[in-house]
Amino acid sequence: MVRFDDDSAVVVIAVHLKCCGHAGSDEDAKRIGEANQIVAALNRIRRGDFGEIVADSPVVVLGDYNLVGSREPLTIIESADMVPVKLRSPIDGSAVTWRGIRPTESFWPGRLDWATVSEGVDIRGGWVIDQRALGPDTEPFSDHGMLLVDLSI
Repeated sequence: MVRFDDDSAVVVIAVHLKCCGHAGSDEDAKRIGEANQIVAALNRIRRGDFGEIVADSPVVVLGDYNLVGSREPLTIIESADMVPVKLRSPIDGSAVTWRGIRPTESFWPGRLDWATVSEGVDIRGGWVIDQRALGPDTEPFSDHGMLLVDLSI
């Protein structure tokens, strides 16, 4: 939970769902199970299991959803009144959040990382930042772009 000076707060849940596989694979089933666990945690938050200020706060779930198989994990999280944030690169408009660092990567670039927010939160904007686009001498520290979300709480 991030608490502000005016005693308001936002709950931020960082995720990294199981990687790899394909639709219907064991890895995809694992991601689906993890998404169900996230929804169970959201239900506990909203029920007040972690205190009143947490129960009354907006929630952000963001990170590596690893949607290389089905879209089902995102659909499950959306079913808990969470809304995906449309994030694109401010440089080229791409929604790609993952690019392999090595030229020998076996997967195409794609959108693996997502941010979802509680319904009713004012989404002011957001971006995906690929650190390699920041300059020719920028050494990549991750094969994932940074997710930046601008919200009005």
